[in-house]
Amino acid sequence: MKKRALSLALAGAMVVTTLAGCGSSSKETTAAPEGTTTETTTKAEAPADTTAAASGDKTTLKWSVWDISSTTYYQPLIDEFEKAHPDVTIEMVDLGSTDYQTVLATELTGNGSDFDVVTVKDVPGYMTLVNKGVLEPLDSYISDSGVDLAQYKGLTDQITVDGKLYELPFRNDFWVLFYNKDVFDKAGVAYPTNDMTFDEYDKLARSVTVDTPGQEVYGAHYHTWRSAVQLFGILDGKNTILDGKYEFLKPYYDMVLAEQEDGVCQDYATLKTSGLHYSGAFAQGNVAMMNMGTWFISTLIEKIKTGEYTDCTNWGIAKYPHADGV
Repeated sequence: MKKRALSLALAGAMVVTTLAGCGSSSKETTAAPEGTTTETTTKAEAPADTTAAASGDKTTLKWSVWDISSTTYYQPLIDEFEKAHPDVTIEMVDLGSTDYQTVLATELTGNGSDFDVVTVKDVPGYMTLVNKGVLEPLDSYISDSGVDLAQYKGLTDQITVDGKLYELPFRNDFWVLFYNKDVFDKAGVAYPTNDMTFDEYDKLARSVTVDTPGQEVYGAHYHTWRSAVQLFGILDGKNTILDGKYEFLKPYYDMVLAEQEDGVCQDYATLKTSGLHYSGAFAQGNVAMMNMGTWFISTLIEKIKTGEYTDCTNWGIAKYPHADGV
């Protein structure tokens, strides 16, 4: 019980939350919009035969995350929490980003899982854990702690399952266009602007592309997440991926696939097989533009400061391109 209460305190301190329980049932939820990049955290309760990892009065809480080395905000959160709770130690466990949700679901449903707090990567992953019955509803804790759900501006309504909340967001991001100024300077091409149509964006990416073997420069880079392309398709506010009709995505996939065919961006299959992280791709210095979330800003700043990134030190951001008339 002590460990359970401390885990909730950790969740609250991080503006995160969700506890674990037993049993499983099929449930339905309204998924968060495709444009939502809010990361959430849930709490997984240790099995009944597992006691708090404590030494004297010191308690250790295990928190599952991904990409520790490239995520600079984890440690400051932990430092502040441990400062406020000197009898608690937070242990991060990196499950990797490639198959994070699959690994996490396997961990939580297997024997001996001892995670106390888990970070959930997306809505499908959230529903998988809810349906498996490994997360405990937070509603009574939210009520007892006086958490104001209005601060989430409706997001909690979209992750409520059968009237219950199993998670709360702890950070919020949006997507932008990162670009390497040195690539554009070398090509003698003007930087991206905050007002580009997709045709203008595609033309700009092609204008800085170099396909000479051994000297390749990619005008654009798309990570292997579906959102890297699908978010383009909902910017006009006319469509959603929730209604089962996906024809509106075709022009955007056509654009990216044509860029792939022409060497403007790296091959999806190659990226998927190699597991190249988007940060590593941009850090190589031969990517002109990359659409990615604002969470990458802190990583860039820190990695450049420490000297780990040397080929993308002159970077900027711009707004996403937009459909004609939007």
